[in-house]
Amino acid sequence: MIPPAPHSGSSRPSVADEHRAGLISRITFSWLYPLIRLGYERQLKQDDIGENLDRDLVERHLLNFQEQLKRGTEGTFRRTIWTSFNRLEYYAVACKFTSDLMGYVLPFCTQFIVSYADAPEEWGTDIWFVAAAMFASVCVTSLCNHWFYQFVMIDGLHARTALQAAVYAKMLRPRPSHGDAAATITNLQATDCRAIE
Repeated sequence: MIPPAPHSGSSRPSVADEHRAGLISRITFSWLYPLIRLGYERQLKQDDIGENLDRDLVERHLLNFQEQLKRGTEGTFRRTIWTSFNRLEYYAVACKFTSDLMGYVLPFCTQFIVSYADAPEEWGTDIWFVAAAMFASVCVTSLCNHWFYQFVMIDGLHARTALQAAVYAKMLRPRPSHGDAAATITNLQATDCRAIE
């Protein structure tokens, strides 16, 4: 088992930090604009990105995966991966469900638009409520789709980096004295790494 690296908990400020952004900025991902603008002006440097947050440290997810792995068996490896890295998947499902649900709003509102075109005097200014509903549904769909991929990508990156760290830790553990045995073990572990990716 790899011991966790020491972490102070205070990350170095960067050009754009998600954890320092406001609610609206985080929801709309506008906290990324300064970093995108700087990247357009010049090549980004390491100091522009800042440090990883505690939630993204590989050690944290590797230790969790190793604990879950001890409780499972070879036949439950898929379930072990799901248990270890499903922290945001339920939020992703909720976003996807909401996005798909909003897809019914536009066809439903189109009926009212057609009715308004046939008899505008019967609707008056109420048609603006239909237009507002159509606009809101598009905005909600866009945000939910973005957050769906955000949640899935975060959990996916956590899983990939933790699994790769587990494979590399296994690669460093054996110390065979025979050259052929070392080559065989290295090939097997390289195959494991490719399979995980």
